[in-house]
Amino acid sequence: RTMSMVPSTWLGVDSYGEDAACRLVGSAITKPNCKVCDECEFSSRHPGGVNFLWADGHVSLLSESLDTSTYQQLSRRMAL
Repeated sequence: RTMSMVPSTWLGVDSYGEDAACRLVGSAITKPNCKVCDECEFSSRHPGGVNFLWADGHVSLLSESLDTSTYQQLSRRMAL
């Protein structure tokens, strides 16, 4: 995640207080790299999408054009 919206961190403690858990974990309400998203949405400077680290250790780029419903299901602890 970049600091384009507000200061954020990857892991650990966020000393800024407000919305701290969401800045640490992120939110999938809108698509990755949404131009009108708030500080809680996942975003990056990677063109075309956002890199995600998965529980099995692999990294993949999720496209900005990914269907919103699919993206939200992937962000759940147990995808449906």
